[in-house]
Amino acid sequence: MLLKNFTQSTREDYYRFVVKFLEFTGKDAMSMTYGDIRKFIFHLQDDEHKKASTINVYTAAIRFFFEYTLGYVWDSKKIPKMKRDRKLPVILTKEQVNMLIDSMDNYKHKAITATMYSSGLRVSEVCHLRYEDISRTKKMIHVSLSKNRQDRYTILSDHNLDILTEYWFAYERPTGWLFPKQYDASKPIDTFFISRHMRAHEDELGWEHRITCHSFRHAFGTHLYENGTDLLT
Repeated sequence: MLLKNFTQSTREDYYRFVVKFLEFTGKDAMSMTYGDIRKFIFHLQDDEHKKASTINVYTAAIRFFFEYTLGYVWDSKKIPKMKRDRKLPVILTKEQVNMLIDSMDNYKHKAITATMYSSGLRVSEVCHLRYEDISRTKKMIHVSLSKNRQDRYTILSDHNLDILTEYWFAYERPTGWLFPKQYDASKPIDTFFISRHMRAHEDELGWEHRITCHSFRHAFGTHLYENGTDLLT
């Protein structure tokens, strides 16, 4: 995985998924069969109620293990990728987004949420922002090696910059990771912490659980389009 330059999160996921598969079968790795894999996949689907997209990641991890570690030839016809349901995303209105952000008392949570929305960032991209990625003069945010392993720039609104500034002064002016872990500033905040907070804040507002961190990225693009930005941009 290192030779293929997989990200750390991918390496950790693949390792964890393969270990879970091996523990489920209880067999020696070299004696695994396609039947064992199919049994495991049906277990994920029927017993653990995993989504097709999640099961496909498990399958990719097992395939990597079979091909690169064990040196087997993989037959995708025997273990096909699952078809995924594609549902329309939840699109928050501008009023809903403003209400949600304005109602946050915690500066850190507020700054993270405002940045996901105002700059259209994925939650993992917000977690890995560094202090030097924020350009106050150019009103830009540098996104380093995002999901597609590409650098890019995105916009930084005046309002979001004000929120980030309030957070920065309130949280001892971090100069490494912009949003470090609470008890270990050498590491960035975990994505699951932000997702957990989002769920808790929905409860505080009395909203049903229907939004995710990615909902703000959808809202960012939709609201830009509604404001007259052309679709290609």
